[in-house]
Amino acid sequence: MASRWYQSLYWRIALGFVLTLAAMLVVQAMLFVWVLSRGGPRLPGEPDRFAETVAADLGQALDKSVQTYNKAMGSYTTRVLPTARRFKELGIISDKDLPALEPIEVLARPPAAGGDQEGVT
Repeated sequence: MASRWYQSLYWRIALGFVLTLAAMLVVQAMLFVWVLSRGGPRLPGEPDRFAETVAADLGQALDKSVQTYNKAMGSYTTRVLPTARRFKELGIISDKDLPALEPIEVLARPPAAGGDQEGVT
């Protein structure tokens, strides 16, 4: 007697898994809709505080990238350029001048207190 596909244990496990997953997704969607309907579509906290936090984090990241660039530029100036000059004197590399890099002095300004929006049009 031939076994039918729907009588196989593996098919039953796979079908049960798919149905359980679908049921969990439906319940999750219903809970999501319920939570949104109770609280409304709002950002956590006040929007001003959220914007200040994002601006502060972005400013810190920009400052860190400027510091990292300046460190790399300092290493280039103190280690790479003298070695390249010695190589040029020994005739190992061509006579092309290596570019001189300038440090970046500008840092991100802190966010204005009180939500001032000067310069924003």
